[in-house]
Amino acid sequence: MKISKFQDLVAHWVDSPCLRISSFGNLTHFHQSNKPKEAGDANRAFMPLFREKNLPESSETWKLVLAYIENISSALQNGPYGRCVYECDNDVADHQIVSMEFANGATVSVTMIAFTESICARKGIRFFDFLTQRRENMNPSSLLGVTELSGHGGGDFGLMESFVQAVSARITKGNSDSGSFIQSSAEETFKSHLYVFAAEHARRSGKVVDVEEFKREHGIKGVPLELKKPFI
Repeated sequence: MKISKFQDLVAHWVDSPCLRISSFGNLTHFHQSNKPKEAGDANRAFMPLFREKNLPESSETWKLVLAYIENISSALQNGPYGRCVYECDNDVADHQIVSMEFANGATVSVTMIAFTESICARKGIRFFDFLTQRRENMNPSSLLGVTELSGHGGGDFGLMESFVQAVSARITKGNSDSGSFIQSSAEETFKSHLYVFAAEHARRSGKVVDVEEFKREHGIKGVPLELKKPFI
């Protein structure tokens, strides 16, 4: 389930219905027996309160920052998100592969692993064209035209930039221009999430899942009409 955002990309790039999905993976590391000794008896995460030296306590910006921190701290201390991954009933796979077959003949394999040198660092996509022998390394900085990026390698920045531009175009120019800033539809997102649930079912059942059969078994008749409307 963690790789749902990558399935969004796969579905968008292939631009064809997925027919069959298989998946393998499990949870091997995040168990109580592997909990670091340094963690001791701790069973929850916490967020230390920090202060920005240049912001006086009376400033509106500081009040917003403080409220944001307090909300996150409360969620970590009282909600499910702050539970220690080694101590709780987490059953999310920490490594998984998904294989997909599409109607246009394309096949895709997606690999997810929790253990990497850097966390949430998107280092780009390497592309090689065998016909032209052209090699290209696409990274968020070059695609977005900015160097100071944060949040999923600049993905958060690009998402919000497109959304703000679409809203602005809707307000100033009408519906016709707002869609050009959002390249995927809610219908497309609905389908990619369907593929993720089918992949998880394949992993748990150990079977190759036929997507259309999966939809019938779970009463999914099609994409709701309201999702066919433009985002903005």
